[in-house]
Amino acid sequence: MQVRIYIIGVLLAVLCFIGGAMAQEDDFELEEMDRPMPSRVEHRKPGPKIPDLTEDQEEQIQTLRTDHLKAILPMRNELAEMNARLQTLSTADNVDMSQINGLIEEMGALKMQMMKAGAAHRQEIRKLLTDEQRVVFDSHRPGPKKRPPRRR
Repeated sequence: MQVRIYIIGVLLAVLCFIGGAMAQEDDFELEEMDRPMPSRVEHRKPGPKIPDLTEDQEEQIQTLRTDHLKAILPMRNELAEMNARLQTLSTADNVDMSQINGLIEEMGALKMQMMKAGAAHRQEIRKLLTDEQRVVFDSHRPGPKKRPPRRR
């Protein structure tokens, strides 16, 4: 009899523990749902936030950025094609290493050309800025941002 009471008591304690954990999980989901989601519609201007830009500076920077992106886009597309070609060559039944090495050389030259264009673009923007604005601009690292892994 005492064993049954003990087992029932343990089961009730486990059920209370599980129920409490589940209730807290639901509260957490509700709190997340109440929080406003960051909208993808609200776009911020690309690049580092430079303080006290005049309208003229903003227009000039936007023009430089557009011209730079127009110049880089064909290179990016070509690089994507080269990556696909490299994948094809690397997975063929009869791999020709001379073709793979030649393609890697071409990809390296194209990446170098893109990096040079990016460096020249940054210097053109720097010429438009005051000393204070240049300090902020220079403190931002160029290149792709490291993003934290997405939670599932």
